[in-house]
Amino acid sequence: RRLNSQFVSLGRSMGNLTINNNFSRISATARNVTSDFSRMGKSINSNRDSIGRLAKRFLTLGAAVKGVKKLWSSIKISTDYVETLNYFNAAFQQVAENADLSGWEEAGSESAEAYINSFRDRAKELTQKLTGFEVSDTGELTRTSMPSLGLDPDKTMQYQATFAQMTSSMGATSDAAVKVSNALTMIGADLASVRNMNFDKVWEDMASGLAGMSRTLDKYGVNIRNVNLQQKLNSLGIDESITKINQQDKALLRTIILLESTRYAWGDLSKTINQPANQVRLLQSNFQSLSRTIGSLFIPTLTKVLPYINAFVIALQRLFAWI
Repeated sequence: RRLNSQFVSLGRSMGNLTINNNFSRISATARNVTSDFSRMGKSINSNRDSIGRLAKRFLTLGAAVKGVKKLWSSIKISTDYVETLNYFNAAFQQVAENADLSGWEEAGSESAEAYINSFRDRAKELTQKLTGFEVSDTGELTRTSMPSLGLDPDKTMQYQATFAQMTSSMGATSDAAVKVSNALTMIGADLASVRNMNFDKVWEDMASGLAGMSRTLDKYGVNIRNVNLQQKLNSLGIDESITKINQQDKALLRTIILLESTRYAWGDLSKTINQPANQVRLLQSNFQSLSRTIGSLFIPTLTKVLPYINAFVIALQRLFAWI
């Protein structure tokens, strides 16, 4: 009853409103709004050209910002390669320092110096076969006309150096370090192809496996646990306990097992290079190479400008610290 009473009271209140008066107020307000919109329309028409020019400027500014980002990305790729080249040279310098110089004649080298340089040169030969780029003594990349697998030189050289440096650090001979580096680099590329995986990821797993992390290689069907290492040691006719052999022998043993367990992938990248997945990888590598080449054009200028920019930022930092 109270609810009905409230509705009746509300209805009476609404009925007491002066409808004609309200409509007249609404009409006057509508006329004012129409007049305002009319003036606004005239203003918009008069300023249309200015708005158009402003929009074009914003679009130009946006395109310029995108262009700067793309250019900076190319410069970053180029500077990354410089760092990779430094690491590559340092890693194979370490390999060369462990070489027995008394055997340079038996190795077929012209001199001891040539024998020292041969380790890095052998790695560069593989780089050229995998990437299609020749690495000069100064580190410059030159595309050759020889057939290649189209890999990115930056990543390829980075992991070549990683494998060589790791093996050398474990005490392996210089010749063994280069062979392990070449073998793991090639089988990593083939496994990435046959498993349709990222090259970086597979090479990273190879490096972990070389250090003895067995789980990283399980996905490839490779078992490098101590039990399997002992079995392989026995099958090779070596009467020794796996717990007593040194790290360099374990690294070589892991590499042997890895290569034997991945026969299904040997040469897969070269066999399937024309398949869509590998062609996409090749296209990505070519774009990387293009960006690196463009970025290298600006490296000399950047080298001269950056010290001044850094000095300016340091000055700003000191100023705000003083404030």
